[in-house]
Amino acid sequence: MRTGKIIKRTFLTLGIIIGALLLILILAPFLFKDKILAVVKTELNKQLNAVVDFRDVDISLLRSFPQLSVGIEDIS
Repeated sequence: MRTGKIIKRTFLTLGIIIGALLLILILAPFLFKDKILAVVKTELNKQLNAVVDFRDVDISLLRSFPQLSVGIEDIS
């Protein structure tokens, strides 16, 4: 009986950890969107011989995990 409790507790702990990591992956782009937007604009303007501006950025960590996926809307 004692082994069953240990296994149950282990799976519960793993489930909580995996759930927390997924929640972080989902919320991170929303929480840091302004900072990421500023970095993208700064880096684009550094790399190009022009001034770049855009309306919005679509950010996802799940689409191409583990890499950050960034889509730019209305670039000029």
